[in-house]
Parts: sequence; C-alpha cells; structure tokens
Amino acid sequence: MDPLEFEDIKEIFLQFKSLHKNIHEFTSKKSNIQSLSADQCYLLGLIDHFGHPNQKILAERLKITPATLSVRLQRLEKAGFIEKIVSKQDKRNITLHITEKGNKEIESCKDGIKMFTTRLFDGINKEDLDRMKTYCQIFEKNIRLMKEELDVQD
Repeated sequence: MDPLEFEDIKEIFLQFKSLHKNIHEFTSKKSNIQSLSADQCYLLGLIDHFGHPNQKILAERLKITPATLSVRLQRLEKAGFIEKIVSKQDKRNITLHITEKGNKEIESCKDGIKMFTTRLFDGINKEDLDRMKTYCQIFEKNIRLMKEELDVQD
C-alpha cells in the first residue's frame, strides 16, 4: 500500500476543522437557548461521575489549569448547580457536590447530548463506526509518537 501524501489528506483535514467549527457553533447556539453550555454540561457530568471530586482531579481529567477550572466552577456554583464543601478535618480539602437543581440539569444535559449525538451520526452504521474508532486510535498513536520525538529533541 502506497503511503499517503499531504495532498491526498489535505481535504479530509479541512473537513475535520469544518466539522469541529460547526459542532462548536451549533452547541453554542443551543446553549443560548438552554441554561448550560455543552462544556458546562460535560463538567457537571464529570462531577457526577467522580462523585464529590476535588478540583485537582477535575483539572487533571480536563487537562486544564486549576485557575481555568476555578472560573468554570464559579459559574456553576453561582447558578446553583454545584456547591463546594470544605472538609472539617482538612480545611484545604474542598469537594464538589451537585445540588438538586444540578441533578435535574444533568438529566436534561444527558438527553440533549444523546439526541445531538444520535442525529450527528445518523446514516452511519456499526461497521462505519468501528472503522472511525480504528482511525482515531491510529491518529492518537501517531500523535503520541510525534510528541515523543519532540521530547527527545528538547
């Protein structure tokens, strides 16, 4: 099998960029109608998944700085979706808890994400999806290898 040249793959790369932009625009427009953005729904879902995590766990999971996460959490807290609980044993340990209002919103978020995702993948069968997963795994592996090469150069 002949290796691909840049010209062979340029169009699909541009389509990836366009798809990412369109998804972002759609979810932003949808979040203006609903109470939370897609990112906020995801963050709320992560808090639910980890069951009272601290900010360090979430920042690592999201691959963002604690300061960036703090701003996002403040918005959720101000809107009444989460609350921060300070440990009585160690005042430095603050865990995140979802409020009743937050739990209701999580269900709405899950429904919205499920509907969006199934509509996005309309017309794609199981074989197509398995192929897409394989391609994504190859991309991830190749990116890891390129990162390792950069690390060796440093």
